[in-house]
Parts: sequence; structure tokens; C-alpha cells
Amino acid sequence: MKRLNGFLYFLSAFIATGIILFFIAFPLRFYRSVWNGYRIAVFPSAVDIVPYISAADESGMAGIASGLGSSNRFSFLGTIQHERFPFTDPARYSRWFGDGGSGYRFFYIPYTSLFKYLSFYFLLYGKRVPFFLEAAIPYAPIQGALALILFIYCIIGSHKKLLFFAAAFSFVCYAFCIKSSLSSATALLSILTAAYWLEALENELTIPWKQLKERIKHNKFMLILPAAPLLTAVIDGIVPLCFFLLALLLSATMLFSVHSFLQIRETYLEQYRQHPSLKLFAMHPQSWSQFWNTRYAINTTILTGALLIVSAVIPLVFSTNRLNPATGKLNVPQPVSQQLFPFTASGFFTVQTSRPQDYLPDLSNYIEDCWYTAALPYLNVHEPLPPLTPDTQILFDSFYEDSTGKLYREEKILYAFDTVFILRALKHERLALLPLEKMLIAQTGFTAAAYRPLNIYTLGPLISFFIILGTLLFPYVLIIMSRIR
Repeated sequence: MKRLNGFLYFLSAFIATGIILFFIAFPLRFYRSVWNGYRIAVFPSAVDIVPYISAADESGMAGIASGLGSSNRFSFLGTIQHERFPFTDPARYSRWFGDGGSGYRFFYIPYTSLFKYLSFYFLLYGKRVPFFLEAAIPYAPIQGALALILFIYCIIGSHKKLLFFAAAFSFVCYAFCIKSSLSSATALLSILTAAYWLEALENELTIPWKQLKERIKHNKFMLILPAAPLLTAVIDGIVPLCFFLLALLLSATMLFSVHSFLQIRETYLEQYRQHPSLKLFAMHPQSWSQFWNTRYAINTTILTGALLIVSAVIPLVFSTNRLNPATGKLNVPQPVSQQLFPFTASGFFTVQTSRPQDYLPDLSNYIEDCWYTAALPYLNVHEPLPPLTPDTQILFDSFYEDSTGKLYREEKILYAFDTVFILRALKHERLALLPLEKMLIAQTGFTAAAYRPLNIYTLGPLISFFIILGTLLFPYVLIIMSRIR
């Protein structure tokens, strides 16, 4: 039996450690900004662009890719009729910064620091202009902070601090790691439930399992209260629900590990006592302590309600989606695949064959423009421009005379379309004036791009507000019912 208990103790500790690491790694693994090192800003096409540009300047953001610099992209082509193949079409290029059908414009903001990101957000917020900003970090610090406040208050007032830590810490992790409309409400109500259960069941008395069942049976609040966080988790969606179940498993394993540790510690200390420790048993099978009648309970419930209000108001007041009317889905330029192709000749031709029909001009188009601009003076004007193929070369005949006066012809390679040419084009000084191309280079490989839907959230802020407001009334109903009883 001792071996079995020891095995279960270490197994629960192993599972708890694994779940914690999973909570930390999952947001980092699966959160990705649309463009690496950049964040997308969206605003209506009909509004004045000046407030957005001034906000970017005031926040210290440099290198923003916007439609204002589109002309720089084609300036090096000179007087060439670049509107025809094989040169990039300026109209298709401008779709990077706005789609006429959606009515929105797009900025691509370099993400260099969270401070500049927040500064840009609050400057736009202060100017009272509609906008949407792509999320900056994978975690939810505000939701996590609200859960942490309640967690710290409860652990200070709890009589079983170590057990409460084990039971409620998982829900703080849940609040930090799950970015959803109702994760904060789920975490807060779960922490409140853990506090209630521990205060109702854990006291100085030793309670046998039979009496424990009677205590739960005659205390219906213990069965009703956990229904609230479970309901909000279900409404929140499949991913938050799965993480909530993991948080419950983490809470159970940590609680078992800590409880086992305390028992082992108590057994060890018992060996060195002169007299056995006194154990008090609850004599009446229906005896139970009314947690809700204590000052600690009332203050905890009030604090939970206040934090629920804050969690409901914050998405309405400080949302990253301040488009009017707010939309739950946007079509924005995105990579068509997570696979990147190296900046080599083979990568160039591979990305061109992988592009969809509705693709946007990418780095391979820029490379093509650079090639044809350099090669055009050496091509036959009476022949059509040849398409790029692997190992394409521009040859030039030069003539020289030897000492005997005999004339010879020598064929020289002026340009060769290879990896060296591509790398030189990507390091050209003109790129300092092409922020969009710099963004594409920052992806560290060729990638095709097209308009794809960007999901913003699952529930609207207003719907979330009413759901959280409904859950806010739940703890107070319990208090009123306990008082009536």
C-alpha cells in the first residue's frame, strides 16, 4: 500500500508538472502573428489617414508599411512600361494596403517593443478613431492579473493556505494562458469555488468519508457553485473548455500531491512526539460549517463580483477591435502557407509554382523586376521578353584583336539568375525605401500571400458583458439564500 501511495504521489506530481509546462508552451507554440515581427492595423478606407500616421510618429514607430510609399516600389523601373508582363502590376501591388470590396485599409507595424505598441494603441484610442490592432502577445496579462488578485486575497484569508494554493493555482494559469471572452469569468468563479470548498470541508475536525458525503449532501451550494465556471467554459468554446478541464486535472493532481506531502510530513513528525497528537471527530453526521456566514466569505464574494465587473467592462472599453460597427472577421493579406522557401534560386521558382490564383505580388515579383530592369538593355527589342527559368543568363559578345591582327569573339556572362543575384537584390540599398519588401524579407524566406480571413474573437464584447453580468449575480444569490435559510 505504501508503494502504491508513493507511486500515486509521484505520478500526480509528474502530471501536474506536465500540465503547467503545457499551459506555458501552448500559447507560445500556437500563437503566431500574421507576419513575423509585424502587427496588422486596420482602419476604414473612408476616414482620414492623418490621425493614424501622426499616432505612429508620436509612438516612435518607424518603418511602417502603408500605401503612402507604394510609388517608391516602382521608382527604380524608370520610364519602362512596367504595367505589362513581366513587370509587377501597380494595381495588384496596392491591394496589399486595401481591398476595395471590404472598405478597409491596412498598415503593417514593426513590433519592436510592447511599450511602443501600447503607446500607439492609446494614441489611437485618445484620438477616438475606429481601428483594429492585431494582438501583441500570446498571453492574457489583464485577465491573469484579475485572477491573481482574487487568488492572493483568498490565500491570505484561507486557513489552509498550502491546500488552497494547490487547488486554485491552476485557474490563475488558465486565466493567463487562454485569450477568450469568458476565460477571466471562468477563472474567477473557479477560484471562488475552490475557496468555498476548502473552507466548508477543511477544518480542525477529522471528517470520515461517510460524514463528508453527508456534509456535501446537506450543503447544496457546494454542488451549485462549480456549475457557474463550467457553464462559462462551455459557452466560451471548445478550446477554452478543453483547457478548463486540464486546469481541473491540474488542480486535482496538485491537491493530491500537497495533501500526500502533508500526510507524510505529519507521519514523520508523529514519530518524534512524546504523546500522540489529538484528533477531533465530528460527532453529528450532518454537521457542517457555514462558510458563507463568515466575513471572509462575504469579502471574497464582493471582491469576486467587482473583478467580474472589471473583466466585463475591459473588453468594451479597451478592445483592440474598435471598428464601428465591430466585425468578428476580417480578410487581410496573409501567407497562404506556414512553409517558407529559402532565398535561393530553387526557392524562387518553388514559391512561384505554389501561389494561388488570387496571390498578391511578393518578393519573387520584386526579384523579377530587378532582373528584367538589369537585363532589358541587353535583350533583343524585336523579340518578346523571355520568361525566367533556372540558370537563365544574359550573354554579351565582346571582340578583341591579337598581336597578329586577327579578330576574335568572346562570349561573356553579364548576368546569371542564381542565388547570388537574388541575395544581391535583397541587400540593395533601395530596400531602405520599401518597407513592405523589408517585412517580407523579415519572414526569412519566400512566401506567397493572398487575402485570407482573420478571426478576431468567438463572442462579441457585448455578449460577453451580459454573460459575465449574469454570472456576477450568482455568488450574491448564494449569500441571500444562505441568509434566508
